[in-house]
Amino acid sequence: MGFSFLGHHRIDWFWGDPNKSGALIALVVIVLLGQAWSQQRWNWWRLGATALAVLGIAALAGTYSRGALLGLIVGFIILCIRIPAATAGVRIGRSIAFAMVLVVCLFLSDFHRRIAPDYVGGDRSVLNRWEQWWAAPRMMVDAPAGWEDPGRDYTRWYKPASVHQTHTVMVASHLQVMVGSGWSLRCLYLALWLLALGICWPSATRSHATIPFALIVSSAAMWCANHLASRYLFVAIPLLAWMAVLVLDFRTPGGFGRHYRLACTWSLGATCLLSAALWMAGRFPLDRFERDPQGVMPAGTTPGLWVIGSGERLLGRFWGEELRAWMQDDLRGSRLGPPAWVPDATLLPAWAHAPVLFLGASPELTDLADGGRKPPMPNSAQHALVAAPWLCLLDPPQNPTELFRIVPTTTRILTLVPADSASQAVAQRLCQRYGDRVSIVELPTTPPSTAALTLAELRRILEARANTLLSK
Repeated sequence: MGFSFLGHHRIDWFWGDPNKSGALIALVVIVLLGQAWSQQRWNWWRLGATALAVLGIAALAGTYSRGALLGLIVGFIILCIRIPAATAGVRIGRSIAFAMVLVVCLFLSDFHRRIAPDYVGGDRSVLNRWEQWWAAPRMMVDAPAGWEDPGRDYTRWYKPASVHQTHTVMVASHLQVMVGSGWSLRCLYLALWLLALGICWPSATRSHATIPFALIVSSAAMWCANHLASRYLFVAIPLLAWMAVLVLDFRTPGGFGRHYRLACTWSLGATCLLSAALWMAGRFPLDRFERDPQGVMPAGTTPGLWVIGSGERLLGRFWGEELRAWMQDDLRGSRLGPPAWVPDATLLPAWAHAPVLFLGASPELTDLADGGRKPPMPNSAQHALVAAPWLCLLDPPQNPTELFRIVPTTTRILTLVPADSASQAVAQRLCQRYGDRVSIVELPTTPPSTAALTLAELRRILEARANTLLSK
């Protein structure tokens, strides 16, 4: 299915994605303009590069990609400033000429409407990016070791409740890398980008670095707006530009000198400042979660209820968001996460004998029919299941053999199952195993995009059944 804007088809060459197509066109135009302006006399090469650059600007306007436009403008400004001309009038004239070409293309294609303030202010695409950049520092601080699935974890824990969209990845490549990595890799990532900028910084004696510098800055700008790193080409282009400068400096007498020492010092200092700024920005939100190998929970609280697994089948795609709101309401002692996130056994004494809410069939508790290898159940999770005074199973695993092995027969169980034959069979097996200590609530089955059970309903069920279970 193609993309369109105001009835205009958006160019999506090569990858079926206008943002990626526009990004590639922007980088090609920067190279063409740099080569054309580097020629002091008109010749066939300069004429051809200029004509292709004009066509590239027109094609970029046809992608309607604002991220690509940002990258082109950033690179264009660098070329205007750093590439010398015979006279100041020539430099100003060529800059104005290509700026006019860009403006004309934007208006002829109706691209200018896509960047108009009244349109941008209400565009969900722009708001998604703003919201993710706003949440990114919190996500980094809440997960010092990095989130395993940044897009989905953002959807679960940080996306505004009023936004009904699912994100499989972060919309910007910088965010995908930074949020998904630990602090050591985050600092290394920042340092490499800053070192590349420092080494490729152009000067009067380093004119060969101008086009590579423009490519790196343009790439960095576009990575702020779009998820481009999923294509190796967009990783290779800034790397090749950096390598080209290194090779040319190596072939130049005295190329590796004071400039490189300054670049290393600048990258180290700027990395420290940016990392500190990100950490400080993520420390002060009102509702903050901590995520580490020990689990996900509101910061500074002591768990009073275990929450293990994923409840997407019954609670809907946004189950994490609902649980987050519930925790912030009156279950501040709750802990969320799959069994692998449950705390170490050494931390369990403070939370032993707490109720367990088990959501969904995680692979740790499900026997594999093909005999394949499954993730091990951590001792801490087993301890929690054994010590729990009662266990709420929301959509339990279809094959509960592993659950039977861990959970003692003295545990009181409340199971909420969809109204399908397989789940009913599981409920019957639970009754055979645990007898009258099992209480069953049948729920309707709905598509994954909707919730068959709201947290308010689940809360009412738990409150109504908990005393009955505890008295058995």
